[in-house]
Amino acid sequence: MYIRLSIFLLILGILLTACSSEPELEAVQTATQIPEPSPMVTEEESPEQEVDSPTLGEEELFEMLINGGEEGMNTALISIVEHGDQRFVSVLIELMRAAQIGLIRGVNYPALVEALEDLSGQNFGDDWPTWVEWYGGTDLQPPPGFTSWKGRLLSRIDPQFAEFLKDEHPS
Repeated sequence: MYIRLSIFLLILGILLTACSSEPELEAVQTATQIPEPSPMVTEEESPEQEVDSPTLGEEELFEMLINGGEEGMNTALISIVEHGDQRFVSVLIELMRAAQIGLIRGVNYPALVEALEDLSGQNFGDDWPTWVEWYGGTDLQPPPGFTSWKGRLLSRIDPQFAEFLKDEHPS
């Protein structure tokens, strides 16, 4: 019970940190010496731009990333990186943490980190907190279905996350 509560509070804190205002983010970045995010979207492009989507659909990629084992994950990572689908940067950051805390097993962790670095152009290695702070300063948008996928992933901690984190619920 206490472990679930602790994990829930940790995740809630992370979500609240991600939603904090820009001045607070700048103070955190200055204090921790995190490099400025490199622009991932040019000024002429909008977040709604059409993406060269992988051959596999988002739902199939989501499924392969958390339930496909090492082979499924590798296939999904290759597809995402080959298509340069930066919408999946947020997904890979979440997968990194999930692997670190044991939510998913059978992960080719070095390939996951390499894919994240390839997609983002950043070199933070497996430093998850730095990835989260960096991502918060970008204009990147996750792929459709991300919130429900994250709920399914976190439901491995507590089934209520699947009910709490759904695409149709406003943030």
